[in-house]
Amino acid sequence: MSATPRTYLRVGCLACSGQELLSPALYADDIEPAPFRLSPEIAAQWHPALNGRTSLAKISPGSRRTVWRREPECGHEWQDTPAQRQKGQRLRCPVCRTILDSLAFHFPGLAGEWSPANPVSAWHVRPIGQTPFVPT
Repeated sequence: MSATPRTYLRVGCLACSGQELLSPALYADDIEPAPFRLSPEIAAQWHPALNGRTSLAKISPGSRRTVWRREPECGHEWQDTPAQRQKGQRLRCPVCRTILDSLAFHFPGLAGEWSPANPVSAWHVRPIGQTPFVPT
């Protein structure tokens, strides 16, 4: 590895500084393993009884394994794969047609102020979306 004297004086040894930056990233999973790799919203829908011995911690976001889900808000149950959850409209509940990353999930306080006169619920709108609404 070669470096100009100016770079060496500013940064130091490039190989050593690279190792210092790389080491924490390599061992981060060993120090604090995440309980699950899915988003918290999707992981919260894991059906506690119908998935048998399949562990939530061993399912990756791109997995094609079919698992049972239960939506805590409405109680609907269905089967799908984690990979399917990331495609298309990214529905939170396929029956109610609510969406993942909705305004109600990210800002429940604001969703509590949502007017019933609005044509859609806070579960059908993303915080960054442009949706017509009825002011209260």
